[in-house]
Amino acid sequence: MKRIGFTILTIFLFSALLKADATHDATTSVVTSANTTLHTFSHSNGCSSNGVIYVFARSRNVANTSASGVTYAGVSLTLINDSNGVSDVAADDLWHNAWRLINPATGANNVIVTLTAASDAILTAMTVCGAHQTTPEGTIVEAQSTNNATASLAVTSETGGLVIDSFIQEGNGADPTMGALQTERSTNQGALVETTLDAETSTEPGQASVTMSRTSLTTFTDWTFMAIPVRPAPASVALNQNILTRRR
Repeated sequence: MKRIGFTILTIFLFSALLKADATHDATTSVVTSANTTLHTFSHSNGCSSNGVIYVFARSRNVANTSASGVTYAGVSLTLINDSNGVSDVAADDLWHNAWRLINPATGANNVIVTLTAASDAILTAMTVCGAHQTTPEGTIVEAQSTNNATASLAVTSETGGLVIDSFIQEGNGADPTMGALQTERSTNQGALVETTLDAETSTEPGQASVTMSRTSLTTFTDWTFMAIPVRPAPASVALNQNILTRRR
């Protein structure tokens, strides 16, 4: 008797939502020594997908100085926040702004910051992976003071997001204390424009409400502080197919 073989195919199809968190990739921070309008430094972006680069520029407001443009790998960044004009002496106003580029080039590339007048500065570049590529940020929060020993920002974020911050103060030799859940990403001190300035950045995992802070500041010290809630990339759909075969 001839035996007949056959195959029964059973196909299971199902989908799953995959959502990656926004995570810190790398931070590069420099104190420029050249009193010029053009400052260049290298930063390496390790995000293979859904990357965003943020650049923070800060210094003293000499001759109404501020950053007028930033590029990374030759591509212009967008100004997303500008905190200028805090000081107990008008001529010594601190300036502090943030720039952003979605999907930057990977690898090591130059950051070029152009100022409106010749000045030194403290400059920081930070890349975040897994970030939303259409609307990367929620509501940016900022504060400034000339005499408050505590700097605190209440930030609305989300699970899977990442809050990044940038802080600058007149130098007083004391390292500010940050919140317990914050991770310091850079700290610099430089004698800029006849005054020593301290600058820091940090990150904290996102949740519905996040507090970014610096405490133990010297009273009557000028400072300016901003926090940016970076949104995670939207969930993607993964289609899985299992094929089972059986012979009789």
